Amino acid sequence: MERIKNIHKRVRKKQIRMEINIFKALRIYKSNKDFIVYSLKNNKLDNYILTNDLSTNRKKYGNESKFLLVAVLKKELNNIKITL
Repeated sequence: MERIKNIHKRVRKKQIRMEINIFKALRIYKSNKDFIVYSLKNNKLDNYILTNDLSTNRKKYGNESKFLLVAVLKKELNNIKITL
């Protein structure tokens, strides 16, 4: 039972690092959609769609796709780090 708890803690703390440009960040921040379905290439946001229908759009992007709640991503955008 203790092993299951440790695995659960590690999964919950998993962080995804991605690089996005300012225009994509603004589009996500102003969005009224619930989910973002995306794929990463070299830690960069390669292909994405903002949607309310997760199941339909997840099938279009295939097994490689990932998804996040836009509300969670908006919180992370508040802590954005700009490098020049």
